[in-house]
Amino acid sequence: MTDVNSGLSNAEPAATDLDSILDSAIETHTPKDDAPAAEAAVEASPERAEHPTDPTRYADGTFKPTKTDSAAEAPDKGTAEVAVAEPVVAAVEPVTVQPLEAPARWTPDEKAKFAAWPRDVQEAVLERNRALEADYTRKTQETAELRRSAEPILNAVAPYQQYLNQLAPRIGQTPDKMIGQLLGVEYQLRTGDPHTKAQALFQIAAEYGIDLAALSRGEMPAAPDPAFTQLRQELVSLKDWKAQFEQQREAEQQQQTVQQIQAFAASTDEAGRPKYPHFERVRGVMGQLMSGDSSLDLPTAYAKAVEPINAAVAEELRLRTQNAEKQRLETVEKAKKAAPVKTSGSAPNGSTKAQDLDSMLSASIDRHFQ
Repeated sequence: MTDVNSGLSNAEPAATDLDSILDSAIETHTPKDDAPAAEAAVEASPERAEHPTDPTRYADGTFKPTKTDSAAEAPDKGTAEVAVAEPVVAAVEPVTVQPLEAPARWTPDEKAKFAAWPRDVQEAVLERNRALEADYTRKTQETAELRRSAEPILNAVAPYQQYLNQLAPRIGQTPDKMIGQLLGVEYQLRTGDPHTKAQALFQIAAEYGIDLAALSRGEMPAAPDPAFTQLRQELVSLKDWKAQFEQQREAEQQQQTVQQIQAFAASTDEAGRPKYPHFERVRGVMGQLMSGDSSLDLPTAYAKAVEPINAAVAEELRLRTQNAEKQRLETVEKAKKAAPVKTSGSAPNGSTKAQDLDSMLSASIDRHFQ
């Protein structure tokens, strides 16, 4: 009792009996609902000294918690600790992949096919389409730049386009080569040495009918007569018309020749067989023959062209006939040796029996059927 009184010296007045003392101690040391932290601190203090005589109490007189209470409270504490320590994880929504769109210039059918393709195929097609559009844009820009630089030159040449077209067949040059030649002469006259300039000037004077000697003497040509100028222009127009007429006539002749050749190649005989079966093989030879002799027509040129073929065919037929005759004679000789014909010395009517293959075969057949 001394230990109990000394342990509770600072508490309320001691009870008079043992039951009261126990009730008071239990009430004092029983944890309240609003003090879980204090109870946890008491339970988590393993260093408190043991009572020297009462194992159910500590050295300061307080009772140890019973195992039943600890076991009953442990699950609640564990549950509380887990509930407190459990992290709050926010719900993560799945990332939605946006569908790829087909190029805007595609037709609805092409876009529908594009939507059915796998995504990797769509990405590859879009990448290729972007590259093509970039290349197209680059080429369009280059074309526009070329047009901007060439358009002034084309506009300067446009008034003389008809003249160039008329002049080209007469001098045997195309308009682009004529322009290039004129620029070359201008370059020589402007940048060449004196000898080159003089040579270019003499060439221009000779080509355009300019009298340099008269010019060097200061003699200027007289102004042309208007009638002469008109006649000259008419002559130039007549030459141009003649050149155009000749070109047109040549084109018509070529077209007629092509039509004649096609009809000749497709012609057939009365039986419907090709009349000129070797035409495709000898058409080159026919062209050479007709170029060398303009009087030849197509049938005559064909006959001359196929002469070597006919000769080769005739030789082949001769050799085959010769071989066939040789084989026939050899067969006759073998037949004579295999089945000689017996004769009685004189044939009926005083004639001898024939010794050819047909007679021998007929005689053999007659013997077997007698």
